[in-house]
Amino acid sequence: NPYRLDLDWRFGPILRKYQTLVSIHPDAHEVKGLEDTAYGINVAQKALLPQELILNARGTKEIEQWLTNRK
Repeated sequence: NPYRLDLDWRFGPILRKYQTLVSIHPDAHEVKGLEDTAYGINVAQKALLPQELILNARGTKEIEQWLTNRK
């Protein structure tokens, strides 16, 4: 949501350093709100986050494997 950006792009170096996984979602409460995902993508790009650190940029099988392997 453009009024509630939870993660500042300036955390990018810390997230990359510690290989912290993030997910991008719109926090939508109505269908039109799904478009707000673009704001999260913009923040991730500005933070220079590689695709590997964005959990929901992975395929279904990769996410299932990640869920299975985490303990």
